[in-house]
Amino acid sequence: MNRFLSLLLAAVLLFSLVPVSAPAETAAELDFTLHNSNDRETDAAPVLDADTETGLDLKKGDKSVFYVVLPEDVSCAAVCMKLSAAPVLAELQALSSKKKWETFSSVSDPGPAFALPAGSHSGKLRIQLTFFSAAACRVEELRCLSAGEVPDSLALWRKEEQVDILLTAESLDTVDTALLSSLLETGCSVTVASLSGAEAPADSYSRLWDAGLRTAPGVFRTKSKKPDRAAALVSMIRAFQPLLLVTDDYSSAFAGEAVAGAPDYSFDIESAAASGLWVVPEVCEAGQALSKAASLPERSYDAVRSACAAEFASAQHSDPSLIPYPASRLEDGYLPEGEAEFVYDDPDNGLWAYLSQSLQVEIVRYIMEKPSRRWFEAYVTFKPDQESFGQHIYVNANFKGQQIYPETLAQTSKLVFAINGDYYPKRVDNKEGIGNIIRQRQVLYNYDPARKQKYPNQDCAALRDDGSVSVYAGSEISADELLAQGDVHDVLSFGPYLARNGKIRIYNGNSAEVDEPRTSFGMIEPGKLLFVTAEGKLPAPDSHGIDLRTLAKLLYARGVTDAFNTDGGNTSVMLFMGHKLNRTGYANQSVGTPRNQHELFGIGESDLVYTDMADGKKK
Repeated sequence: MNRFLSLLLAAVLLFSLVPVSAPAETAAELDFTLHNSNDRETDAAPVLDADTETGLDLKKGDKSVFYVVLPEDVSCAAVCMKLSAAPVLAELQALSSKKKWETFSSVSDPGPAFALPAGSHSGKLRIQLTFFSAAACRVEELRCLSAGEVPDSLALWRKEEQVDILLTAESLDTVDTALLSSLLETGCSVTVASLSGAEAPADSYSRLWDAGLRTAPGVFRTKSKKPDRAAALVSMIRAFQPLLLVTDDYSSAFAGEAVAGAPDYSFDIESAAASGLWVVPEVCEAGQALSKAASLPERSYDAVRSACAAEFASAQHSDPSLIPYPASRLEDGYLPEGEAEFVYDDPDNGLWAYLSQSLQVEIVRYIMEKPSRRWFEAYVTFKPDQESFGQHIYVNANFKGQQIYPETLAQTSKLVFAINGDYYPKRVDNKEGIGNIIRQRQVLYNYDPARKQKYPNQDCAALRDDGSVSVYAGSEISADELLAQGDVHDVLSFGPYLARNGKIRIYNGNSAEVDEPRTSFGMIEPGKLLFVTAEGKLPAPDSHGIDLRTLAKLLYARGVTDAFNTDGGNTSVMLFMGHKLNRTGYANQSVGTPRNQHELFGIGESDLVYTDMADGKKK
C-alpha cells in the first residue's frame, strides 16, 4: 500500500465518529465534483488516477484555492491530498450563514501529503493553500472519505504542543535519521526543528516518516538574507516545550542565546504570544542525546514561574510571618469552632489578615522603585461548602442597578474582602460588545461575535461552586453553555485571561503594553485564589501602573493555574473589611475616588466590617 493511501485511511481513523468498541465499516471513497480556482467545474479524473504526473494545476502564487462539491446529504470525514509542493498552511472552508467562506479545519506545515478533518461537512467545500513564496503547485491526488475502520499500524502526522526531545537541524533533509530512529525507540516523544530558513525538498517529509517520525516537524522559513536563527529556535522551543534540546553543528552557535531567550517574552514577542514561555531543562549535543534521553526530568512549569518571579524580587514588602495569628490556629489555617474571628489591619506596614472557621485572607502590599510600581496581593483560602466568591450588589439600592461608592457597597454587604467586577453596564450603555455575563445563575448576556472589539477583548472567567475559576476566550463558549454545565454561579467578561490550565499567556493585543491601574485574580487551586490590584496614574514618582504582560508574569510567578484581568482604571479597587486599600490615580496628576459601581465581587460576611461609609459618615 503506498504512503498516500495509508495517509488517507489513517485520516479516517483519526477523525471517525464511530466508537472504538463498535464494529465499523471500512472507509469509503466518496464521489465529488472538482472545481478550479475560478470555481468552474473541471475534470476530476487526473486527481483520482494515482499518477503524480497528472493532476489539477493551481495558479502560481502565495495562495491557491480550489473546490470540492459533495453529493447532497453526503457527509465527508476527511479530505486527503498529495501536492507537488509543501504548503505552510492548508485550510478547509465552508460557507457561513452570511455566505462568507470560514475556516473550520486547518493544519500548518503539513508536508506535501496530508489530510484535513471535514467535521462531517457536506455540500461545497473550499480548500485554501498558503505557500511561503509564490509557488507553482499541482494537486496530484485528492480523496474525500467517509468515516471508517483502518489498521492500527497506519498513522498520520500529529501536531503536538509538547515533546520530550527537540532535535535541531539545518534543514529537514540534513536530519540524522539514524539518531532520530534511535531516540524514538527509547519511547520518548520526538520532533525536529529545521532552522536555516530555506525551503527543504518536498521528499524530506517522506524521509522523516520512514525514520519513524510521527509528530509534525517545525520549519523556520524566511526571505531575509540575515535570518534571526536564535529567534527561530526560540519559537520552536516555545512551541514544543522540550525537556531535552539536542543541538547539531549548525545550531550550536546560537542555541545558548535561544535557550536564554525562551523564558523572556521581550525576545520574539509573537512566538511568546502564540505559545507562552519555556525554560529548557537540558541541552546537549547529538553524541550525548541517547544517554540524556534515558534520564529526562519530570515536566514542570516551576522553572518558568521562577524566571517570572525574578522581575519582582526587588519589591519591598513586610514579612507576613509578622502577622500575630492566634496560637489556636489549626494546621489547615482556619480557626477552631467557637473561636471569635481574627482581624489584623496594619496599613503602615502593608499587612492585613482575617481568619474564621471557613475563610482565610492575607494581604501584602508591595512597592517597587524601578520601575515605580505599588500593588497588593491578597491570598484568599475558603471552604467552598460554606463560602463563595461571587457577585454582591448594593443592598440598599433605591432602584435596580443603582451605583454607589465601593466602600459604601462593601460595608452595607458586610464584606470581608472584595474587588471590582467587569463594569459591564458601561459597555451596555455604549452599545459595545458585552461578552458572556452570568450573575447569580442567571444569564444576562451572551457573547456576540458581531460586536467583537479590540479592548476589552471579552474573554470571560467562570466562577464555580467548588471554588475554582475557569477562563475562556469569549468566542469559544456562550453564557448559556456555561450555565448548562450546572456548577457556574457567576461569569465575568473583560479580559484578557492571563493564564490557563497551568500555562502563562503573553497577551499581544490592544493595550498589552500600556501601564494602567489594574485588578486581576487567579486560581492556585480550587478554594485558594490570588487577587492582585496595582495602583496607577498617580503623580510622579509614585506608581504609574502595570502592563498586562507584566501582570501575567506576576500572577504566574505566585502559582496560579488560571488567571483573569478584569476592569481597571478608576474602576479598580481592593477592599478589606469595608475599607479601600489602593489609591485611585487620575492622569498621573492627582489622587481621587474610584468610579461608583452597582456590584462588587467578594467573599465573607462579618459584623466587624467598618461602617463609617455605610452610616453616611465622611472619612
